[in-house]
Amino acid sequence: MIHIVKDFTPSGGKHCITNALKQVFHYYGYPLSEEMIFGLASGLSFTYINLANSPMVSGRSKLFEFERKLANRLNITIKCKQPKNYNIAFDQTKKMLNRNCPILVYADMPFLKYLGLDENSHFGGHAVILFGYDDETGIFM
Repeated sequence: MIHIVKDFTPSGGKHCITNALKQVFHYYGYPLSEEMIFGLASGLSFTYINLANSPMVSGRSKLFEFERKLANRLNITIKCKQPKNYNIAFDQTKKMLNRNCPILVYADMPFLKYLGLDENSHFGGHAVILFGYDDETGIFM
């Protein structure tokens, strides 16, 4: 079975977390620009990560800190969870998608084949939106 979140339109952006949040806000009828999200969450910082074959310069704060600041300043709730059990997280993710809720997740970049990174270039702070799945292939979209 293939399921895609109803009326969700994926879009590109400038930075992974601001783009992911922009897509979620837009889906729920609150269009915010990436620049607005970045500013509201005080996203400016500097990090240099020496990955195996691709050094990365990042301009964001710690995982979940960005989301907490944004939620506080907008007076909204953003639930950030780090699952401890893969099977439970997998099932809960599918249930949320079946309820037509797109989900922001953090992914370890070398596991995203489309990025073409060396398998040793681990960085688990790359934000993406899940908006569907294919049971036959076992792939989330």
